Amino acid sequence: MVLSAPLTLIALCIGLRFIADHRPDLRDPNYYAKERLLIKHMANEEPGRITVVALGSSRTGNTFHPPTVEAELESATGRPCLAFNHSLPGNGPVGQMLHMRRLVERGIKPDLVVIEIIPSLCGTTSGTHADTGIMTADRVTRDEMKVLEGIGFVDDDFRKHWREVELNPWFNFRFQLLGLIQPKWTPPGVVRHSRKYADPTGWSPWTQPVKPEDYQKNLQITRDGFYDKLQALEVSQLAMTAYNEIFDTCKRHGIIAVAVFSPESSDFRGWYGPKAHKATAVLKEMARAGTNGNVVDASDWLPDAVFFDGHHVTAKAALVFSQKLAREGLVPALKTNGD
Repeated sequence: MVLSAPLTLIALCIGLRFIADHRPDLRDPNYYAKERLLIKHMANEEPGRITVVALGSSRTGNTFHPPTVEAELESATGRPCLAFNHSLPGNGPVGQMLHMRRLVERGIKPDLVVIEIIPSLCGTTSGTHADTGIMTADRVTRDEMKVLEGIGFVDDDFRKHWREVELNPWFNFRFQLLGLIQPKWTPPGVVRHSRKYADPTGWSPWTQPVKPEDYQKNLQITRDGFYDKLQALEVSQLAMTAYNEIFDTCKRHGIIAVAVFSPESSDFRGWYGPKAHKATAVLKEMARAGTNGNVVDASDWLPDAVFFDGHHVTAKAALVFSQKLAREGLVPALKTNGD
């Protein structure tokens, strides 16, 4: 009787680890919920169809409207199109790299991939990369750990946390498991895990009205989080490595890559110091080389009135942005590559 409790606990931990090894969606339900949606869309094959997938953070989540992109590409090429928004909140270059890798390993190879580049997510703060708070150890498999180690993302703390996840999965997967029951119960400040998305195209629109006073209030919150970073910004080698890995993956599999610098209000762009401007130039040059020149600087495309915090936009603005992106960035890239 005395031994039954610890033995039961060990058995439960081994059981959950086995499940997690064979069901990676337990580790990272937010990602795999979108992947399942994409697979469902792609199941209905159409001859000659162009497939476009957008990767990125909540910025791309707000701005990339798949139906608008589909309509523009179909009109320009005369071919059917499937577009999907595969972005996730907080996703930086490392997250995009890992997600690009997951797609290809599942046999999902779009004709074109939109890669979001946000300069403020490409540096480090006190030695910590922007992806660190989002790409946590509980989200990655053993094989993915090796990949992250290979690009220099894994430090001693990350490695220690990953081992703790393996030893005590019931504690470390508690929020993912809670998401199975009720995502709203997730504590404040913790990534809310969900296995469903309201919009089947992956789009995450901001539908609430934004008053001028709301914008100013939200802008101040954004400034507190970004201003200092943009004064001292230097591109990290980790970000460069992650983006180049994405571009190399696309080249190996015949996928067109289009790098997009996402929209920002004039207030946000005004926070860029000399180092941030230099860092942006470095990122653009890297992206041009990696995508054969398919780089879109959309940072000043939208007026301040459509932003609700300086770098996320309202739903109506997404349609305008997506139409322009398709016409000026995606169609030219497809034509250059013979599609």
